[in-house]
Amino acid sequence: MNALVKLPFYVKAVFLLIGFYVLGYLLYIGKEIILPLIYAAIITVLLSPTVGYLVRKKVNRIVAVSLLLILSLLILSVIVVFVVWRINTLDVGLPELQLKFEDLLDQVVNWISQEFNIRERKVDLWMTDSKEDLMTESNTAIGITITAIGGFLTTLILTPVYVFLML
Repeated sequence: MNALVKLPFYVKAVFLLIGFYVLGYLLYIGKEIILPLIYAAIITVLLSPTVGYLVRKKVNRIVAVSLLLILSLLILSVIVVFVVWRINTLDVGLPELQLKFEDLLDQVVNWISQEFNIRERKVDLWMTDSKEDLMTESNTAIGITITAIGGFLTTLILTPVYVFLML
């Protein structure tokens, strides 16, 4: 009764493919939890030697981990503030950029009308239709963006908690 059943290759292949599909689906479902765990594991590996050093210098482990997490979050906050500040300086040149884009658009319309013997009015109508399509599609893009921001914030909140628990 302890004889092993030898399965044909195609049965093994089917089981393997089903297993990969189930694994991929579970990873897709659990990405909100798995992704912060992966980030936390990477950060934990990076901070672990420093925590070990502080513990050897007679600093309480919880204090050392808390201190390093606060320091890491402070450095990350400074980087984010710097990037936001640079983006705000880009906002000053936005009106000039819009004027240049409108001039470029007029040049493209003129070029299309000359090269393809199409009246400018017809090209303008195509551009207007394209703008309207873009506006209707932008509503779905806004929804996708809000969902992505929610996932990012979840990851941002869970990662330090996981790092603290891992250290």
